[in-house]
Amino acid sequence: MADDNNISSYLFFVEIDGIETARFQKCEGLEAETSVFEYEEGGGEVHHFKGRTKFPNIILEKGITDNDSLFNWFKETCLENRKLERKNGSVVLKDLQENEVKRWNFFRAFPCRWIGPKLDYKDPSTFAVERIEIAHEGIEVDNDSEPQEYNNWFHIGRDMSEETNFIGAEEASTDEMENAPTNVIEYQTPTDPNDYHCDIYSWNGALDHDADPRDQNGEEWDGNELSVSQIYERYPNNRHYGAPPSNTRGYVFYDSPNDDDTVPEHMEFYDNRNSEEGHYTLYSTNGIDTPIPQDRSGTEPNRVFVPLDDLPGDNTP
Repeated sequence: MADDNNISSYLFFVEIDGIETARFQKCEGLEAETSVFEYEEGGGEVHHFKGRTKFPNIILEKGITDNDSLFNWFKETCLENRKLERKNGSVVLKDLQENEVKRWNFFRAFPCRWIGPKLDYKDPSTFAVERIEIAHEGIEVDNDSEPQEYNNWFHIGRDMSEETNFIGAEEASTDEMENAPTNVIEYQTPTDPNDYHCDIYSWNGALDHDADPRDQNGEEWDGNELSVSQIYERYPNNRHYGAPPSNTRGYVFYDSPNDDDTVPEHMEFYDNRNSEEGHYTLYSTNGIDTPIPQDRSGTEPNRVFVPLDDLPGDNTP
């Protein structure tokens, strides 16, 4: 570890997929914030639970040079209608002797904004600088001071380790990625993270528990495009009303008891394979916050349980 007296916040650079792109003058957005929500029991006791962890965009600023790699990444990703190209990267801090001290790794990132220099001939002392904003899906602090391996696949909903709690990774070599099956069932990501998406949480929950999230015709559905009632129509068979059948896991659809129709408006994932008799685990969510496992029992007439099949043997989401 370097001497603390030799650490300066302006000695840093940025790696994208292991390649040093440039040295920057400013870096903002190395933050993470977890929302907290309350649940009040009937007796008035209030419990606090963690909700979604949010990561603001990383904002980088540097002087104008002939290195256009980051702008080209932005252009190819956002301006030329190409397939979204996500990358992993690091902000690396060095001491005055150029020894690496610490790095902040970010994952599944893509550039979402580029700001060119402000030019003013009346102020010749102004330096020409450009800024780029990078959206990403997780950040971790690395004190090992070693270059990172970037050949990872990252998925929302799985833990990277016991110490991290946002996005998971499964290592994949280049050969494995090239030879990966083309019909792999992928995790879904909300187009608007602040929108109501109990359906996407349910889909990802099924994958987390090795269940096939597709409909009963073996077709995938998109939670960003369909309503819960439309998804429900894709599961006309093997419906169980009130309670789940034993040794199953799948979706539970239910309607609000406060309206007059019987159209499901909400769905969650359940698991009844390892629970006590008469009990099951419900991964409860309000559609915005991360699902929380709850032990449930008894019969609830407004709920419809639909068991799911196992994932295909060649699927590695």
